[in-house]
Amino acid sequence: MKGVMTTKNENYVSMCRSVEGVLVAHETVWQSNTRFVKERTLFGDLLGKVQQAGGDSLIVTTGATADKAEAASRLFSMVTDLGKRASVYALDHDNQELHDHLRTSKGALSNMPDTVSLAKAKDMYTRMEAIKRDLADYGITEEVLDECKRLIDAYDAYITRPRDLIVERKGHNQSLSELLRDLRRCVYKLDSLMSLFSGTRFETDYRNARIIVDLGTRKKKEEGPQP
Repeated sequence: MKGVMTTKNENYVSMCRSVEGVLVAHETVWQSNTRFVKERTLFGDLLGKVQQAGGDSLIVTTGATADKAEAASRLFSMVTDLGKRASVYALDHDNQELHDHLRTSKGALSNMPDTVSLAKAKDMYTRMEAIKRDLADYGITEEVLDECKRLIDAYDAYITRPRDLIVERKGHNQSLSELLRDLRRCVYKLDSLMSLFSGTRFETDYRNARIIVDLGTRKKKEEGPQP
């Protein structure tokens, strides 16, 4: 059983919802049997948790990845532009080493691993911050550097977000897998206990509800009991 809400899992949960409806409709029939009540209570609890976990397993990372790309684009554009201006200051003061540290391109930063491009942007900012009093004539003011720092911090925060979401989704998927396993075991026990109500309308309705409908092809199939 995979830990995602696949079509097969959705079909199974849909069947369980039908079973839940039958259990509610025939409560007066089974409510006096202590053992059945125990299993039915567990069934309702597990079904609710499975449906919740099924929604959680759909956590997507696309939005976070897009946000990170946007943050990177804005930062890389600004830091390379400021770096070019500051590199002129470096040449004006015969500081080739500073010039070389400040010169890069947006494309070069984009081709670096996230953590490397972040480190490069931070290094460029730090070097410009150290000489900010001399950069006003180059259009690099304290306010401009503050904005650059804000973009660096934003990019830093976005770098880990998609991975955090993937880890979160894996956690939910693992939980869903375990819940589905427990739900199937519970249904197996309910199936076995239904002989207590042999010949009743409750049993007939229950057996009919236990037929799994393939929502993709509209074919019906009855699942064999699973321990």
